[in-house]
Amino acid sequence: MKTETKIRLTILVLMMVVNTIAQNFETQLAAYHYESWIVFMSNIMFFAIIDDNLKRKFISTLTGSVVGLVQAYVLILVRSFLAGIGINALLATILPLGIILSCNILLTHKLPYICNNVTLTYFNVALINAEELYMNFIPYLLWCIGEFVVMTGLCVIAMIYFMKQAKRGVQNV
Repeated sequence: MKTETKIRLTILVLMMVVNTIAQNFETQLAAYHYESWIVFMSNIMFFAIIDDNLKRKFISTLTGSVVGLVQAYVLILVRSFLAGIGINALLATILPLGIILSCNILLTHKLPYICNNVTLTYFNVALINAEELYMNFIPYLLWCIGEFVVMTGLCVIAMIYFMKQAKRGVQNV
């Protein structure tokens, strides 16, 4: 088995263990508006991005997740405003949705850290329970940023460490 594959497998196991531990405390963390999908998804998205540059992956995943949550929240606010001034509910949803999706799709190559697959994923998943997002936007945002920086940051540090150890092992042979 290649060294890189061993490293990725080790990190995958580490991620799964940490996510399992987080799942076990979900009930206790509910008072702080903890949502396990926020924690789990950013880890998965980080490793789903095909890019060998860890710094770029880290920034892209972090900004994409935050922007996706913000876009979903903005959609809820704009929809509520438009519906409040008498615009048909369908049109009040389609207008901001069309603008947000168009921006994401058209600006992908111009703003890759902001408009990427992570952004669209968080945007879509956050809207599954729009009422929860609306009521707990700030805690969701804080969980998203804090969890990602800590958990994924630890995974990145572990990957860098294992890669350095692997290079030393190859040089000593």
